[in-house]
Amino acid sequence: MTLLYELHDQARERGVEGYRKMSKAELEVALGLAEPPGPTGVESEVRGALGVLVLAGANDENALSLETLEALADAAERLAADDDVRQLHRRARKPAHGPMGRRLRHRCSLHQ
Repeated sequence: MTLLYELHDQARERGVEGYRKMSKAELEVALGLAEPPGPTGVESEVRGALGVLVLAGANDENALSLETLEALADAAERLAADDDVRQLHRRARKPAHGPMGRRLRHRCSLHQ
């Protein structure tokens, strides 16, 4: 397993710009050590009055590309149009952790 500082050393030697701001997965791709992940998909389902949006990424990062953001907005609009859905819950298929190690969770009310 390659450590992050070793990837930084390799990126600096190869002249990879912006390598300090890249995640480990991004560095591995930039250095040719890994294949780029596919886009993060969006799945939705209704559980009673709860609409669930699931980010289904190819890796743990669940990167939000423009394509993913548009799919997320479309799925949220479809769930919001359902009169039975009162609340949305967004989650990752694989738990995603922010830079401080916190899980990303978000809930918002649709109808008051």
